Order: sequence, then structure tokens, then C-alpha cells
Amino acid sequence: MTADNRRAIPTSRAGLAAADLSRLRLAWVFGLPDAVRFRSHPALAGGAVYLGSQDGRVFALERKTGCVRWVFRARGEVRTAVVVAPWRAGDRTARPLAYFGDYLGNVYAVDAASGELRWQVRPDPHPSAVITGSPTLHEGVLYVPVSSLEVLAAQDPAYHCCTFRGAVVALDADTGAERFRVHTVTEPATPRGANRLGTPRFGPAGAPVWGSPAVDARRRQLLFGTGQNYSRPATATSDAIFAVDLDSGRVRWIFQATADDVWNAACEVDEDANCPEDPGPDYDFGAPPLLARGADGRDYVLAGQKSGWVYALDPDDGRLRWKVQVGAGGLNGGVHFGMAAAAGRLFVPISDADLGRHHVPREPRPGLYALDVATGALLWQWPAPDVCAGRVGCKRGNGQAVAVAGDLVFAGSIDGHLRVHDARTGAVLWDFDSAREWPSVNGVPARGGSFEGAASPVVDRGWLYFGSGYLFHPYMPGNAFFAFAVVDEDTP
Repeated sequence: MTADNRRAIPTSRAGLAAADLSRLRLAWVFGLPDAVRFRSHPALAGGAVYLGSQDGRVFALERKTGCVRWVFRARGEVRTAVVVAPWRAGDRTARPLAYFGDYLGNVYAVDAASGELRWQVRPDPHPSAVITGSPTLHEGVLYVPVSSLEVLAAQDPAYHCCTFRGAVVALDADTGAERFRVHTVTEPATPRGANRLGTPRFGPAGAPVWGSPAVDARRRQLLFGTGQNYSRPATATSDAIFAVDLDSGRVRWIFQATADDVWNAACEVDEDANCPEDPGPDYDFGAPPLLARGADGRDYVLAGQKSGWVYALDPDDGRLRWKVQVGAGGLNGGVHFGMAAAAGRLFVPISDADLGRHHVPREPRPGLYALDVATGALLWQWPAPDVCAGRVGCKRGNGQAVAVAGDLVFAGSIDGHLRVHDARTGAVLWDFDSAREWPSVNGVPARGGSFEGAASPVVDRGWLYFGSGYLFHPYMPGNAFFAFAVVDEDTP
């Protein structure tokens, strides 16, 4: 991923065009041990593929064979990308670091060549803090988004809900020392009475940062989105897009898309004592905002929400330029994990998966959509087909983040298919069904499943890499990581 979060791969770097898709062949499959989901965006550097896993292992694999270079064991599940620091080509003395976070709230820096730990910090002291969004590296600073599992802890009616405040923490990339932090809820939580069972309540809380921050280098600002408040009172910073100064963390502007969205997981269980009064719809910005240029030559901050709405903001002041509702939205609807933009087009994956719940307020519209960056006009739409044929956990919908390379859009679906679409028309040019068992190069039983999460496919020099499997909602589990390569026509 680039620092602007566009998920756009130059054609010259991708080495893959529409004419090459018929020559894609499966090169190898790696089975992630002790895993039923794949969440870590793969990274390529120095001839290696770096990826995290559910059991906390981080792997550096040979990109052409899948053979293991080294393994590092983190303390918790690694859902983030492994972010590798750049170095000058040909510099044999360089010892670049690789950065990632875990589901227990730790951030790590390891030697990219050996996997040796250089430093480790836990940037937020809250016991429920987690790192799910990938850190963003820019000019020697690592910008770390901080979210929380307190939204789930609230299901316990004896839990003192809630005290967590979302944040982005800027760390020195060499040492891990903190440079600054930005809290998304400026006021620390204080006592706010008690729930109906007598358990103390606290607030305001929440507004977690689930996605990776984007860097606007031209304006020297950092862009990131927030989720809902966990407890009342509501704040003007939940379900919002932030722009902060890149060097100091000073807030420049905030755009709030959905006001008064106060919700936690207690609202989904029978004993809902910690569910806030008049709960909101849980319309996070789980997908990170991105910065892209329209055909009119202007820059736009683009953000997709679980509500199904997509927003375009002025990067200078956060004013709304346009908005359009693409999906139906809902607790598991709308834009989940990430859009992509290139050549004046914005590619919007819509989940709107039917989970048998009451949270989809309109007719679901799962699939992939393309909008004009400058106007929001619909350029094309690809409604997701129903190809499940009785597969357990198979659903229509595109929840996973997408990627674009030239005129190709790479989109994984909850139904277990990775599809390559024509960026100009939406037509499907290549379709791979991952949801079965595969022989693996490391001997671990490998199975593909649903595509979800922020780990969009990666294309580089004629190779295509992606992971498959997502057992979090009632989707299809899996633990397979695939590598495809373009081969000559006469290759058997």
C-alpha cells in the first residue's frame, strides 16, 4: 500500500495486463498454521513476501518459492500489514526495519533481513487496546492507529462501560519513542451513573481508529477515520474523518458523517444492560480514507462508510464536495475495509452481506462499483452474483479491500472468489475460486475461504499474491496464501 491509501499499483510495476490473465498459473500455496482467517496485507521487499498470521507468527517467505526465510512470533494475532522501510538500491550495508502491530496492542520493529527484534512498545495503556489498522511509515515516523475490543467487553453487564479513547500515535521509527498522540475523544471518560443492574457507567468513549492513516504529503497532514462512540455522551468526533498536522498532531479539521452513533456489542445480546439509550447504527469508518486526484485536477479525500455512503471532502478544510449512497449499509453492510482509486476512478466494494439480522435498512446491493472521483457519478456497477450453491458460510458481497493495477481491479468476495475486473467497464476478466483444499509448500493443510479484511491482493512484476479465509462472522474459514505467476504460453 502507498502512504496515500489509494491501493493503486502502476502498470509498469505490476507487469500484468488484461492480455496476461490467461497466462496466470498457480506457482505455490502457503498454509498458515493454526489459522482460520487471513487478515494481514502482504508486503514485498528484497525478494521476500512478508505476512502476519492469526496465531501471531510473522513470516518472511521467498517470493518465487514460498520457502521460509525467517519466522517471528508476536504476542498476539497480527492483522496489520508488515511495513518495510525503504533503502537505497544496491546498498548492501542497509539494515531496514519491518513494522507491524498485534491484537494485544503491541507494535514491533524487526530486522527485515533476519526477523530479529529491534524494539517493541505498547502505545496505548488501555487493557482493551488493539492494533488492527496497518501503521503508516513516512519520513522516519511510524503513525499507528489504535482501536479497542472494549466494544465487545461491554456485553458483560458487570463491565464498567466504557473508558477507551481511539487514537493515532506517532512513533520514532528507529527507536519506538513517542513523538505525539492524537485522541479522537478529547475528554477522558468520567462516571456517568449506572446501568439498570447497578454497574457504574463511564463516558464519553470510543471513536476507535480501525484503518491505516493516509499521508497527504503536499499539505503535510495525516488523514484517518473513526468508529462510533461506545457510551454516552456522544461526541462530534465519532464516525468522522480527521486531518491532523503531520509533524505535531494538531487537529486541522474534522468531518463527521453520522452524529449520535453510540453503540456497543451489548446491543446484540439478550442481557443488554450496557447498551446505550437510543443506540446508533454502528456506522464506522472501518475502511481508511484515501487521497486521490480527479479528472478535474483537484485532490479529494475519499471515505467509504458502513452506512453504504461514500464521501468526497476538500483536503484543505474538510468541506463536503459530494456524497453518494452506493450500498444499503448496516451492521455488516456498506464499505468494510477499503476502496481503491486510479485515473480519476474510485472503486467501491460493497458488502451488504445477508446475515439474517435486522440491520440492513434497505435492499442490499452487494458487489463492486466505480465512481467518478471528481463528481461521484456512477461509472459502472457489478452486482455480486449468487454462486454459493449451498456452501456453508458463503455469502454474496465484497467486503475485502480492493486494489487496482492499470486497467485491472482485483476484488475478493465473501463467496470465496477472487475476480479481476476491467477498470473501465466492470466486466470480469479472470475468476479464481479459492474455497477448497490446496497442497502447500510448507506441508500445512491449506484451505481457501471467504475474502474479507484489509488485505487486498498485491501485484508485482507479473506475480499476484493474496490470502483467503475469514472465520469471524459466519463466513467461510481458510488459511491459504496464494502466489500466481505469468508464464510463457508454451510452459506446461
